[in-house]
Parts: sequence; C-alpha cells; structure tokens
Amino acid sequence: MVLLFGSANRDSATVRQPDTVDLSRSSPRRHLAFGHGIHYCVGAALARIEASAVLTTLLERTSEFAVDPDDAPRWAESFLVRRHEHLPLAVTCS
Repeated sequence: MVLLFGSANRDSATVRQPDTVDLSRSSPRRHLAFGHGIHYCVGAALARIEASAVLTTLLERTSEFAVDPDDAPRWAESFLVRRHEHLPLAVTCS
C-alpha cells in the first residue's frame, strides 16, 4: 500500500470543490498538510511562521501577481508529494 500525500485534503466527500482555490473556504477540521498524530511535523509551527512572513511581504509589496502566462508551471513528478517544480509569477510592484 502506498500513501499518496498529494491526494490529502482533496477528497470531494469532505472538501467542496477540492481542486479550486477558494480563499474564503473555512479550514477543514482534519487538515493533513503537516501529518497527523505521532507523524505530525515537528517543523509545522516554523513553516506557518515562514509562510505567513512570505505571504504578508508579497501582499504588502505587490499590487498584482498571477501565474506568468509566458512560462507554464510544472508539477514535480512524485507519488509522494504534490508540489510545483516550477511556478513562475508575473508581479506588479505597488
């Protein structure tokens, strides 16, 4: 049996429209981004702080950003992790 982390939090039975980015969606009660139980990520708190710092800075310093239409994003080929290998952004500074 192989655990596919990339499918975590994408079950349409528990998350409405799991493949759609919805910033107004409430956080699921059983989110699996950092694992669960004995396998919970010891770096979860640091990762949340880092993500908050990066997103806050990005939003403060830009007026607009989007995926670069001239440079397609690429997914990493992995059975274990769902992530982008390449995600170029087109940014307009404020």
